[in-house]
Amino acid sequence: PKETKSPRKIRKEDEEFNYYFLTIFKSNNKIISGKIINTYDKSIIQLPIKNNLISFNIDEYKKNFKLKNYISDKNRFIAHAGGDLMGYKYLNVLEALDENYSKGFRLFELDLLLTSDNYIVAAHDWKNWRKLSGYKGNLPPSLLSFNKYKILDKFTPLDYKKINDWFKKKNDAILVTDKIKNVDFVKKQISIDQSKILIETFNKENLVEFRKNGYNVIANIDFLKEIENPIDFLINNNVQYISVSHKIKNNLNYNFLNYLKAFFKTSFEKKLIDNGFKLYVYNLNEKKDKITENDIACDYRYIFYGMYADKWNFNKSIDFCENRSN
Repeated sequence: PKETKSPRKIRKEDEEFNYYFLTIFKSNNKIISGKIINTYDKSIIQLPIKNNLISFNIDEYKKNFKLKNYISDKNRFIAHAGGDLMGYKYLNVLEALDENYSKGFRLFELDLLLTSDNYIVAAHDWKNWRKLSGYKGNLPPSLLSFNKYKILDKFTPLDYKKINDWFKKKNDAILVTDKIKNVDFVKKQISIDQSKILIETFNKENLVEFRKNGYNVIANIDFLKEIENPIDFLINNNVQYISVSHKIKNNLNYNFLNYLKAFFKTSFEKKLIDNGFKLYVYNLNEKKDKITENDIACDYRYIFYGMYADKWNFNKSIDFCENRSN
């Protein structure tokens, strides 16, 4: 509430309490610019100026600006198993990459497995791949057998060569992967620039090994709960992304029970968020406990930084929250 030539910088306590800073710049007592800064997520909204006045509605900002930025931010949406293709999920095929890249996705999760002769290929799991491909032989198949079979008789399977070729051609795309645990196989066969790879890890040893070799990682929350001083461990290893099930929302919803619990003990999930870690949510669109991408964006975006999505429209109107139907 004062004028100064040197506006105060954002401090640690400003970040912790999630303040909104109003900053107005003037010249000869005339307003030349104004903006609102959220001290926690550093989001900025430029304010309209009319007749040397600024008019700003906080409720409209919270409702529209934050939602609009969330649903259009391509860093928040990971195309799950390559993304939905013609209503099919878990395909991990070339056509799914092409289709969802054209729709705006830039982060693509592929489930990487090893063939019997130790080559990296994309498949959710071998039993599901057998069902989709019609393969009748022993599992896992050889690389030659894997490439012989079309998925659903029409879609192109992805081996390490096709994966490398596609991501090199789409140089703004990022490969996100899990299941693969051996860093040597990744280094030898996946030749994409390391800055374009995110590897989900499920134990402490794997995380440390991949980080030592220069890979960025997403740490699964389940193993973090089992280790000592997980926050320090993540900070020391320079990890910022955490993968979580949507079920953790039950510990973080704004309700009276969670409010009371917080007086006695802060949940681990809340500690992660308070320390600036970004949570990517998975298990969407499952038959049990079904929750959709729209539900996350509309109701839980204050919890989940992003999501593993089957499909998404980056240009949708913010009215979809009021108009959605189950």
